[in-house]
Amino acid sequence: MQIPEPATAASRLSLFSNIASLLPARSWRSTTVWLIIVVNLALIALYFWSRGGATTDIRIEANGSQYRAFVDGELVAEGTFQGPTQGGIGLRLSNDYRLPGLPKPFGFDSVRVTEFGTDTVLFEDDFNGSPSALWQDAGGAWSVDDGTFGTEGTGSISTGPQDWGNIVLEAKIRNATEATIYVRLQDLNNAVLLTIRPFRGLGGAVLARIEDGSSVPGERVEQARLNLDRGQTIQSITAMMLRPYPYALFAIAGAISLAFVLRLAWLERRLRAAAGLVTEAAPAIAFGLAAGSLVLLWYLLYVVGEAVPHVPDSVGYTFQAKIFASFRLTADAPPLRESFSIFNPHMFQVVDGRWFSHYPFGHPLFLAVGQLFGAIWLVPPVLGAACVALIYAIGKRLYNASTGLLAAVLLLSSPFFLMTASNFMSHNTAVFTILAALFLLTLQTKRRIIAMFVAGVFIGLLFNIRPFTAVAFMPVLGVFMAYELLRAGPNRLALLREDLAFSAGALLLLGSYFLYNQMTTGDFNTTAYEIQGTFNEDFVGFSGTHSVTAGIQNQQELLSLLLLVANGWPVAIGLIVAALPFLLGTKNKWDYFLGASFLAIVSAPIFYRSSAIMHGPRFWYESLPFLILLTARGFESIRDAATTGRLAGPPLPQRFDADAVRHRQLRGVRAGRHPDRVQRLRLALRPARDVVRQRRHHFYPVERISARRLQLHRPAAARSCGRDRSR
Repeated sequence: MQIPEPATAASRLSLFSNIASLLPARSWRSTTVWLIIVVNLALIALYFWSRGGATTDIRIEANGSQYRAFVDGELVAEGTFQGPTQGGIGLRLSNDYRLPGLPKPFGFDSVRVTEFGTDTVLFEDDFNGSPSALWQDAGGAWSVDDGTFGTEGTGSISTGPQDWGNIVLEAKIRNATEATIYVRLQDLNNAVLLTIRPFRGLGGAVLARIEDGSSVPGERVEQARLNLDRGQTIQSITAMMLRPYPYALFAIAGAISLAFVLRLAWLERRLRAAAGLVTEAAPAIAFGLAAGSLVLLWYLLYVVGEAVPHVPDSVGYTFQAKIFASFRLTADAPPLRESFSIFNPHMFQVVDGRWFSHYPFGHPLFLAVGQLFGAIWLVPPVLGAACVALIYAIGKRLYNASTGLLAAVLLLSSPFFLMTASNFMSHNTAVFTILAALFLLTLQTKRRIIAMFVAGVFIGLLFNIRPFTAVAFMPVLGVFMAYELLRAGPNRLALLREDLAFSAGALLLLGSYFLYNQMTTGDFNTTAYEIQGTFNEDFVGFSGTHSVTAGIQNQQELLSLLLLVANGWPVAIGLIVAALPFLLGTKNKWDYFLGASFLAIVSAPIFYRSSAIMHGPRFWYESLPFLILLTARGFESIRDAATTGRLAGPPLPQRFDADAVRHRQLRGVRAGRHPDRVQRLRLALRPARDVVRQRRHHFYPVERISARRLQLHRPAAARSCGRDRSR
């Protein structure tokens, strides 16, 4: 065996050392590494399982004058139509509702025509190769993509007239948003057609006969809502969420490769210096971002939006705000109620001569403050600017200044934020109460009891603004607080008092909710929602006409629009940046709290009948601050990988290096190598441990205890020992 040259051996040793540095010490025993492996293997499996999205099965039976249509095995329409007894078939795809975030390809996977009763195949095309020569393109650029026959825009295609009489047409449509199938076709203006619009609950299905391009009176059957196969919808949602997953892996690999290959010390020093300057100027920058958002939101609402509400919901909120500004809870009912109706069902309720909006009092109460000064249009911009400042403060407190600053920039640049914080809807106010509560929950102050009480008041206000959101968010917050209470140790009694103060504030506002019911509807347990008809078994829950399947389809609609407006990025990036901390095996409790809060809020609308698309996916807006903070964390993960070249996260912050040195020293003492330092090391470790235990409030990130404070509690000899060893 040839012995390598010394230089070659040294270079190989350096190479292996650099590769080993990508993983933490004893990596194969690390739960973090195994967590990374398991999570990413699961995501890879889901990515390949969901590729291609969802398939919808269509079946049309034409037997004499009887027609029946099935979607995913469910009968959706049937009718008796006169007209031709034979003809060809046709296909049409519409570009309506086809959003960039939806899976691809879009079109027909297969078409099969058999004789009714005998199953004799009359025509079949699976589009695995070139389409059949029988197809006649009547509009659109039709082509085959990955076994799917479709067109980028709106277009139609047909076989032309055929001698097919009683038939069964079976078709598979990939990622359907709107499609039409023709049978007994003479041409595209004379046939019997089935149109499906399953993506949004606005069209459903239509089975009709057309002559000269118009529906024949009396020969049209409509289905209001389609229930697609639940598994296929879940597969489509998974494909939408994991579409950018490969790009995330490439971004992480590229960042690590950059750190591994370049290793430019001068560049790293300059980047650290620039980061230090940004960190020092972070409060001023955050203030500038908040001030800029105030001006921008004012311009959008006052100039572009003309300072008036534009949808019935906003009219209802401003109506109630004006009543509050007159220092009354209700107004006198008009003699002719119908003359003041703006919507069906009524937005304004009348009970025993009392006239009021059907919404809870929380959001109108905020608007009433502006109304008192004749500037109701200023309230949404002020609350939006406060959200920018609060998300910076929370990000800084939970993580660091750069994360908070990045979160503020991301929020300000979000189209979803700009369109929602510049109108009179309640979602902007709800986000403000959530952020204000989190700010107080994490506030380091001697008056923790007061801070916790006010935080509870804000959570109670959230219930009086968006009850559905509060019901979704409060269990996550409660579980997190209970977890911190259980692990509090000697401080459990103090934390329990804080939790009780929080509960008192929340219960105070919860009681106000029922009191407001009594003052308006005349019954503590009867809300104006019930009188208006919004909350009943057909709208909320699955005991009425609403179903789990329809709820999942609503979620897909909300997700497709969130991908479009959350950050304004290319859809290929999606939400994957927010998932990076979890892909890299984070152990930070705040990551999991933010992630659980996001999932809880976006899952709640599944119980509601409508997706209520207006100003974007507004039912998901209260989840935006959690998504933004996680996105900032994701960018920090990429930065850390680029600067440290480590898969499992960067080393501990610099302020903890001295503590790590002392722990290494203690291991040496226990091994008998430094018996003369036993006493000094014990003195060095005990005060630091005691300080951490004393200051560990359940919403205090332990990282906030700086090395400077620990140094002040150590004897001089111990501090000297730590410095000598660290050198």
